[in-house]
Amino acid sequence: MPTFVLERYNWRRVGPAAWLRLPGEVALAAFDTAAAAHARAAELEAEARAVVGHPFRCGGSLRELTTLPGFAFQDWLSDVGIDPPDPDPDGSLPWLAWADLYSGEWSKSQLEHVWEGANRVRFHRVRERTAAQLHAVVRVRWSPPMNDTNYLPDTEGGMPCGLWHDRAAAERDRDRKQPFAADEVAGGMEMAGESRFHLDPRRRVVAAEPFAEVVPPPPADVRAVTHCEVVEIERGDDAAEPLGAWAFVVLRQGWDNEDDPECGPGHFDNDNNYDYGARKGGVLVRAFRLQEDAERLRDELEAEYRGLANPFRFDLPRVPVGSDDNALVCEWFASLGLTPPAITAAFSSDYFSRRRLYAAWWDRSADCLTAGQHAAIWEWVAAARFHEVREVPVGDGQELSPRRVRTLYYVRATNWIRDGGPNVNPHRFLGAFADRDRAEDVRADADRRARTNQTPMPWDRSGSEPNAWEEFSSWAKPDMRRHFVEHGLITEAEADNFVPNAYWWDDLRPHLRPAQAAAFWEVLDRVRLYEILPLETEVPS
Repeated sequence: MPTFVLERYNWRRVGPAAWLRLPGEVALAAFDTAAAAHARAAELEAEARAVVGHPFRCGGSLRELTTLPGFAFQDWLSDVGIDPPDPDPDGSLPWLAWADLYSGEWSKSQLEHVWEGANRVRFHRVRERTAAQLHAVVRVRWSPPMNDTNYLPDTEGGMPCGLWHDRAAAERDRDRKQPFAADEVAGGMEMAGESRFHLDPRRRVVAAEPFAEVVPPPPADVRAVTHCEVVEIERGDDAAEPLGAWAFVVLRQGWDNEDDPECGPGHFDNDNNYDYGARKGGVLVRAFRLQEDAERLRDELEAEYRGLANPFRFDLPRVPVGSDDNALVCEWFASLGLTPPAITAAFSSDYFSRRRLYAAWWDRSADCLTAGQHAAIWEWVAAARFHEVREVPVGDGQELSPRRVRTLYYVRATNWIRDGGPNVNPHRFLGAFADRDRAEDVRADADRRARTNQTPMPWDRSGSEPNAWEEFSSWAKPDMRRHFVEHGLITEAEADNFVPNAYWWDDLRPHLRPAQAAAFWEVLDRVRLYEILPLETEVPS
C-alpha cells in the first residue's frame, strides 16, 4: 500500500527577510491518502508564503524563481496589470528592491498570480512512496568552531554508521553507540580544556524551521543532547534484490550559512571539507545494491540543483597555486565569450569580497548564459559538489539470523595525551570480551605497558604548575609530597610546594627503579590510560 510523504524543500533563512534553497528535501509527515497529504501541504505552503511575503525574497536571479524566460515572465506580470521594474544602469532588473517597494500595493489575486509565475519558489511537495524503507543509524557530529565557546552540530545529517532492515535492531544499535559518542565528545572537550563549554543545538534547530524563530537554550549537559539517531532511508532500486553486507548510499552533503560576517548573507560553507574521510557527514537520500545505480542518481540530483543555483554562493573558481588569479580568470571568461566582474587590487586578495562580487555577477548574468557557459562555470567551481556515493555497512545484511543481547566488556584507551583530540585520534579499542575478568586482565596489561614510556600529565612542557592537580589525583598535596619523599622521588628539601611537571618526570624516569615508578603512578590514581566500558551488545545466537 503506498504512503504519501509530505516534504519541505531545503530552504534556509539567510537574513531577516531572505531565503535560499539548498539541495534536497526534508520529510515532515506521512499520510495514508493523497488527499490528506495535499491538504496539509497547502496549509503549510500558505503559512510559509505569509512569512516570506513575496517570491523575490527567495533568490538572487530570475533563474532561481521561475522556468519562464525573462521576457515571458515580464509578460506574465503585465497580464494582471503589474509593471516590471526599470533596468539599473548595468542593465539588470532590481527585482527584490522593486518587489519590496510595490508588493504591498498588489491585490490578493495579483500576488497569487505572481506566486504562480514564480514556479520554482515552492516550499512543500507530496511524494508517493512505494519503495522499501531501511533504517539508518547516524552519528551527529559536534565540533567547536574557531574562537567560540560552544560545540555546534552539523546543520543537518551526520555520519552514517549502518543500515538495518528492522527498526528495533537499528534502535538497539543507536543505543549502543550513544554512550560511545557522548564519551568521545566529552573526552575531546576535557582534553582541550573546554569542559565548561556547552553543546549548542540552535543552528540545527533553526535550519529545521526556516520559517520560524525557534532558538532553544543550549543544554549544559553533554549527555542531554542527541549524539546518534535513527533516520529512515528508502531503497532506490528493486527491494526484491537482497542487499549484501554493504550498500551504496547517495549522501547529500550538508552546507551551513557562512559564519564570517564579511562574506555577507546568502553564502554557504561545508565543514566536511576540513574533516577526515569516512567521518564526513551528510543526509542519506537513497540506498542501492549496485554502485552504478547510486552514481546515476547522484549525477541526476547534482544536475538538477546546478540548473537553478548560484555556484559562487559556495566557492570561488579554482586556479593553480601561485598563478595570477585575476589574469587567469579574465582569460578563462573571455574563452567563454563572457566579461568577468571587475577585480580591483583591493578585491584580488580578499576572499570574501571576491565571493560577493562573483555571486552578484552571476545573479545579473545567469539568465543570459547558454547551457554550455552555465555548465562550464559550474565545473570550474570545484568545491561546490552536493552529492556523493558512500558505502555503508548493512547491520543485518539479508541473513536475518536470530540475535540476542548480552553484556560485552570493551577495553579502550582513554586518549589522555593532547594530540588533536578525538576528531583526529579517536579512542582506540583493544577488543570486546564476554568475560569481565579477561577484559580486566587485558586492560591492566595494556595500562602497565603504557605507563612504562608514557608522560602521565597532559599539560604543556613549560615547567609551570599543572592547571588542576585534582583532575589527576585524589591525594592531598602534603600527602603526595610525603609519599614521594618516602620512595626517594624527591628530597625533604624539595618537598615544600612541590608539584610534579612533565620536565621533572622525563628527567627522573630513566633513573627510577620499577618500585619507584609504581609509587609515582599510585598517586595519579585518577589517570586511567585504559578503561572498561560494559555495554549491552547484540550478538548472533
